[in-house]
Amino acid sequence: MKKSLGIILAFAAIIAFAITGCKKDDNDPKKEPYSNLSDTKTTEIKVTIPRIEKSQTQNKGIIVYISVTDQDGEVLTNFNQYNFLLSHLCEGADTIKVERLVITPVDQTRSDVAAAITMDYSGSMSYSDIQNMESAVKQFIRLKEPADYMQIIKFASSVMTMNEDFSNDTTVLIEAVDQYASIGYMTAYFDAVMRGLENADDFTKVNTSVLPAVLAFTDGYENVSSTTLSQLIEKSLLTQIPIYTIGFGNVDVNTMNLMADTTGGRYFYTPTSDQVEELYNTISGQLRSIYSMSWEYVTITCDEIIIVVKVQYENANGLLTATVSRRFRL
Repeated sequence: MKKSLGIILAFAAIIAFAITGCKKDDNDPKKEPYSNLSDTKTTEIKVTIPRIEKSQTQNKGIIVYISVTDQDGEVLTNFNQYNFLLSHLCEGADTIKVERLVITPVDQTRSDVAAAITMDYSGSMSYSDIQNMESAVKQFIRLKEPADYMQIIKFASSVMTMNEDFSNDTTVLIEAVDQYASIGYMTAYFDAVMRGLENADDFTKVNTSVLPAVLAFTDGYENVSSTTLSQLIEKSLLTQIPIYTIGFGNVDVNTMNLMADTTGGRYFYTPTSDQVEELYNTISGQLRSIYSMSWEYVTITCDEIIIVVKVQYENANGLLTATVSRRFRL
């Protein structure tokens, strides 16, 4: 990665400080951010950018997909364009540009998801951890929408793709989970997630209507991969595929949080299958009920930008705000 996470967050802080917020226009009541003063439940808003891509219809268009949830992961779907402020940092030869971006229609839902699921069978995963993981993945499969595609990738010392083609057939996917894999006892976690990124990217290049993601089930303790954490995050940023890390057992929280936070995903800790339906609904909601915003980058002269999104929502608990940033290569 060209810049560290700390630098990205610092840039985000600069933008958040520089932007003055979604002010209401007294002359035009339509130009107001959505608010709900009777909403006492929402105490915090969380925002992620699962994907950024070039527009298929605009020659110089960028589309940003934004997920907004409350503190419990429930999707907030009523926001309008005035709840959002978008900016970008363009790093040129000698300058850094900061621009206010034009926002076009929001609340666009993408119906289909393509998820590569990595499953950890390394020696650090206990028998009960593996049982819980398999139950969780099977429940994920049974909960999926009919048009959702998945691929099962198992790993330990080596990585094995259990169904070579992404499938939306529940029976095929359950059989892939049950299939035995001779893969050793070490932990090639980064290699497995890298394969998931590569496979999901290949699939979505052909199936352009789906939104790709990697769901990485593991305890998160890497010890044998040829792929480094930096290479993994760089690949995620290049392909714009978010990584959702899902921990079992004695979890490497720092690594799993870093992978999720820098790639537009989220980290979840799921010790049993009892919480899987809630977890599925959270992830599915973040990938489906997303806001779509676009603009033409006619003034951008650099190869890579940092896109910063600030979200504001006023309710019974006051004015809630959240800011997120993500890199994108033009």
